[in-house]
Amino acid sequence: MFFATLVWMSLLTSAPISVNFVPTPTYVPIETPKASSLYCSCIEYLRAIGVEVPKIDALWMQTFPKSVPTVGAVALFSYGAGIDKAHVALVTSLGEDSFTVKEANYYSCSKDERVVKYSDKALVGFWNPPTLSSL
Repeated sequence: MFFATLVWMSLLTSAPISVNFVPTPTYVPIETPKASSLYCSCIEYLRAIGVEVPKIDALWMQTFPKSVPTVGAVALFSYGAGIDKAHVALVTSLGEDSFTVKEANYYSCSKDERVVKYSDKALVGFWNPPTLSSL
């Protein structure tokens, strides 16, 4: 509509009408620093701290033979169906009704330690890795 009005106005006047277009600035998104990918994977974090975890995901680890809880074992969790709902963590201490784990990606892309009750409904079991080079 605007263009048609300009054409019509230029036909009515003898002077040419010039229209200056201002180019639209190009939007360049600012990149935010990415969280360490190490803390975005519970499996990769365990490997980084010395736990010999097979090159599979946490969901497949839930099919491993279960063991009794020990310091250095891997706690296996399932928070629902699907690969993104499986989780693993390193057991660092044992208590009478709970245990402490060191983990990553329980909270998105972060590492932490937390106390877990043996009665936790998400706890699938424990798996003992072949060796553990560091806690």
